[in-house]
Amino acid sequence: MFKTKLIILLWISCFSVYALEVKQTELEFTASAAKLVEDLKMSLMSKLKDQMEHKGAVAAVEFCNTNAGPLAKNTAGDRLNKFKFGRTSHKLRNEKNQPARWVAPYLEKFQGTFEGDSKTQGVIPRIMLVENKRAYLSPIYVKAQCLVCHGEAVAAPLKQKLTQLYPKDQAQGFKLNEFRGFFWVMEK
Repeated sequence: MFKTKLIILLWISCFSVYALEVKQTELEFTASAAKLVEDLKMSLMSKLKDQMEHKGAVAAVEFCNTNAGPLAKNTAGDRLNKFKFGRTSHKLRNEKNQPARWVAPYLEKFQGTFEGDSKTQGVIPRIMLVENKRAYLSPIYVKAQCLVCHGEAVAAPLKQKLTQLYPKDQAQGFKLNEFRGFFWVMEK
């Protein structure tokens, strides 16, 4: 009887240690993914803001078209060895940002909602398993500066440039604080 209890206690202890290690790994992944998303947002927004202020909206769109991918890779640095990442939306501008199958239900749920909307509170887990890899989603909401290119009243010269660079552009017509899409991060 004593041996059985000892074995059970050892098994429980091992399981508890394993559970703590898994939880710690999840916390580390979540923190790393959140930091990567924040770095990507800050890098892109600061470059776009600079372009807008010094060269105008048309130049900012051209910059984004040419430099968003390389800028993201440069910002990620050695994290490229650990993570795949990107942006996606239900209204794409760049066709390269097609949503993965696992993201589609979340896009559908968030579509037409606004930042702080109770309909979406707690809908996305910050971490989930996709194809046996950890994945992370971070919603993108339209800020005031985003409305220049993504709003309901895009200026004619800018609209012309968007049509030239993105012939199938759907990423216009958004309102302030409206859900725009997701940044996603997945383990390699």
